[in-house]
Amino acid sequence: MPQFLLTTNKGMNVIAREVITAPHIAKARAQVLARYPNARPNYIGRSSPQREAFHLKFDDEAQQYAHLCTSFELHGEDTAPFEWYAPRAS
Repeated sequence: MPQFLLTTNKGMNVIAREVITAPHIAKARAQVLARYPNARPNYIGRSSPQREAFHLKFDDEAQQYAHLCTSFELHGEDTAPFEWYAPRAS
């Protein structure tokens, strides 16, 4: 099963990195969004089968403000950020 590196950013700072196992990037994105049940993705970059970046979009202004500078990037196994930060165990 493919793996994706999820990088969570707050403004310009990386605050978390984790590896998500999913059959494709849409399922990996769904796993991230499941953590924020009141949010939907607001795309900020070009998406591809191996890379995607997005912010969260909330209807509740308080929640939106709390996550205003938070963004997420998903990178597939064959993209450079995955190789830099999450090398596969051999």
